This record gives sequence, structure tokens and C-alpha cells, in this order.
Amino acid sequence: MSIFRNTRTDQGSTRRVRVRHLLPLALLALVPILLAPAGSAKPTPPVINFGICVQNATTLAPSCSGADTNSQFAGATGAPGAPVQVTITNAGTSTASIGSAKIDLPSGLRVDPGVTPQPSKYVTANGIGEIQVSGTQIQPGKSLAVTFAIDTGCDGSNLAWSATALPTSGAGSFSSQSALSVGEKSDLSVGCHLRFTTQPTDTQIASTITDNGASTGGAIKVELDQGLTSTTPMATCPFGAGNCKVKVDDIPATASFSESQTVDTTFTASFSDLKISVPDVDTPATFTLTATGDLGLTQASVPSNSFLITLYAQRCAVNGCSFGKAKLPNITNATSFASLVGGPTFDFMTLSPYSLAPNSLPTGCQNRPDLHVTGFAETDGRNADGTMTLTYYVNMDNIKAKYGANVGQQFIAMCVGAKPVVNKVALDCTQSDGVGGSTNGWLGDSLTDQKFDGGTANAVCEADGFYWGIISSYQDKLDATTTPVVTAWNGQNIGGHNYRAFTMSVPSGWDYRGGP
Repeated sequence: MSIFRNTRTDQGSTRRVRVRHLLPLALLALVPILLAPAGSAKPTPPVINFGICVQNATTLAPSCSGADTNSQFAGATGAPGAPVQVTITNAGTSTASIGSAKIDLPSGLRVDPGVTPQPSKYVTANGIGEIQVSGTQIQPGKSLAVTFAIDTGCDGSNLAWSATALPTSGAGSFSSQSALSVGEKSDLSVGCHLRFTTQPTDTQIASTITDNGASTGGAIKVELDQGLTSTTPMATCPFGAGNCKVKVDDIPATASFSESQTVDTTFTASFSDLKISVPDVDTPATFTLTATGDLGLTQASVPSNSFLITLYAQRCAVNGCSFGKAKLPNITNATSFASLVGGPTFDFMTLSPYSLAPNSLPTGCQNRPDLHVTGFAETDGRNADGTMTLTYYVNMDNIKAKYGANVGQQFIAMCVGAKPVVNKVALDCTQSDGVGGSTNGWLGDSLTDQKFDGGTANAVCEADGFYWGIISSYQDKLDATTTPVVTAWNGQNIGGHNYRAFTMSVPSGWDYRGGP
């Protein structure tokens, strides 16, 4: 037997076997092609509809099954904080379970670090303002309640909670829905409040604002007190980013004024470098300070007493103080001057230009002639009774333009406004405190056709808080101890120009302004 023959026979057999086995494999390879659809199927993305119910864990209010009302917590809570329960409910309309969630606290609240969130298997605190839930499978129609404690600011309302959920599997991020939520806005009862313990007073332009005029006093101080109306300082600092900082702003706002200070051990923030600058001709300018807890300590700002920024201000020495012929500028030129003299009972005096609005004269000055000169505004602090003397100098050119070239040294009508001052604070005449009120206006002269008619008239209380009327002269023999009076007038030469000088006596208890 030839060896080559045997080999050929074996090879032929091998070829036949391979063909028989390959045929079924080729047929199987065709099956997927025959069964595949025209387009590939895409998985349906998960949908999660969920809401949160925020409750006071002590009272379990509001009810998660009731109407949506704000959750209520105490203000100014510290360790161990106010207990909170937040229930995460996956609606039955969802197509996926919730695998993880994030609960964001409102500004002004923080997670109390001394209380472990529960159930601790799923819940942790992530920073001061976030609760993280993970490792769960909250199925559609099911809920998970988590509890923790919060530290709160002094007060607040409509503080908004929010939450985000991720599905157990699949992609997507879903926010809590208000329609499915209850108590997701919270109100805090007033647990503490800010209070100005020293008030700002009238200050010269760009000078330090203090609790006594002309920058002669101490710092402006704001205290953090307990409760709603208490004057007792807090014992511990409630939650407020910045370690219980207090911010002071001015109204109307000026550039680069806002300043923040941290309270000291007496829970008082002191501000010793507050300054305001305005143009000379815009003085006196009325301002108010506002104090606010920095970054969530308190929700509402607290106003100070109003005060003036003035052109001139002077501290008074033991024997008194005075200004001598200070210019009263307007936009174009100086048409008037003023001098002030105060006695030993004065702490400070201020002086500024002042002009009446020609189209809206006070009721008590409707008939006064307009000489088109700048008027005056004076304020002072008197620690006891004392009379202030003001001499007002009016350019004779303006007087002649109104009354004629041959005018003599006659008395002219001048409109004056005065505010009652009680305990160094100027009070609006509209205040019902036994001092203000239209029946207490000072007594002056009456006019007819811009001329003195020999009668008297009470100054009228106006919306700006001043009693406005026509000042009388000593010839009318009115009581100078209770009402402003012109005690003398004569001619003066200032810088080579002729002026009429009117000397006025202003009794105790009035802030004073006016002009012809």
C-alpha cells in the first residue's frame, strides 16, 4: 500500500467533514439578521416626581397630609438646636426609585453640628447648609423621614427649603416639586433683635459720625438683645455667618459707606469711623443709619434716629461756641452769610445753607417776598436751657432789587422754620408726644400782599416736621423766651459789599432754619 494513497484518502475525508459542520454554523449566523428590528430600541429615561414635608419635630407641624402652610421654628436657637423632620416622598407617578437626595437649608439656618442626623445609616450632614441622603431605594409611593437639628438666626419669614433627588439607576437629576411639598417655607419667631444704644447726631461733611454733634462724642453702637423688645444683651451668639457681625449702612446710600463689625463680649458692635460726604450746596442733608445682622443673623434692618450732614460744625468749649460770618453758598455765588453764638449750655452747633422751594412754600410763608438769596439752617445740642443768637447777613443788592434802590434800613419779611428739640433730639412737629402738634407752633407775624399787616399768626406744622411762619421783630413785643424774634438789624460791610444784618434770638428747644 502506497503511503501517498492513504494520505490522499484521509484528506478527502477531512474536507467532507468540514463542509458538513460549516453549513449549520452559516445558517445560525443568519438568524440574528432575520430577527433584528428596523431601528434599535432606546431605554425609557427614569422619571421621579417627589416632594418634601418640613416639620417642627417637636410638634410635627404642619401635617404632611394637610394644606401647605409654613413650618415654624424658634429664632436664635443654639445647641442642641431646633429639631427638624423632613419627609421625602416619592410620588406614585414616578417610574424609578430614589437612590440619593440632597436637602438644602435656607439661608439663615444651619445644621447643628452637635446632633447626628437620623437614620444615620442613610443620612449625613454635608457642611452647614446641606443634608445628604444616600444608599436608599425609596420606591414610588413610599417615603423616608430624616431628622436633624438646626441653629437659627434671630428671625425670618418665608425661608425656602429645597431638595434634589437622583434615581437608583439611570441618569437624571430631579428637584422637589412645590405642589407635592408641605412646609417647605419656614418662619422664625423673633429670638433676638438689634438696637442702637448710641444714636448718630449732626455732623460736618466727611467728619466722624458720633453720638454727640461735631464729632465730639463716642462711637455709634449697636447691641444684639434678646427677644423682640428686650434691652438685655444675648448670652450666646445665634447662628449668623461672620461670628455675629453687624453691618451698618446709610440711607440714602453713599459710596463706600457700608461697614461690618463683630460684636464684643457685651454683644455690642462699635462703629467709630463712619463718615459721609455730600456737596456743600446739598447741605443740610438728612440721613438715617440702618443696622443689619451680617449674612443671616437677622432678616430685618433696624433704623437709627435721623441726623444731618452739615457744612459747618463746631464743638462748644466750657464758655460756649460761635461761628463768625460763615458763607452760605448756593450753586452760583454767595449772597448771604451767618454768624452763630451759643452759651455754656451748648455741646455743639452746626450751620448749613438752606433755600426754600419757590413753587412749594410752607403754608405759614405763602405771602413772603422772595429775595433770591440763600437761607440758613442751624442745629445744636444743648444740655440745658439756653438761648442761641443768629445773625443773618443779606446782600443789599438783592434787597434793592425787590424793594427799590432807595430802600432804607426797614425790617423785611423772613420765613422761618423751627423743630422742637427734646433731650437733644429734634422731633417732627407731627409727633404726638406732648411737644409736637399744630397747636404748639411758635408765634410770628402775619402778611397781606407780602407786607406786614400788624397782626400775628402761629407757625404752621408742615410735612417736613418744621413749624413754618414769618418771624417777628422786637417791636411786636412778643415773648422772646418762647418764640424766635429779630432783636436788631443794621448795615454791615463784608468783603467790600453792603449787607443787611438781622440778629435773631432763638430760645431753648428749637432747631432752626429759614431766610427771605
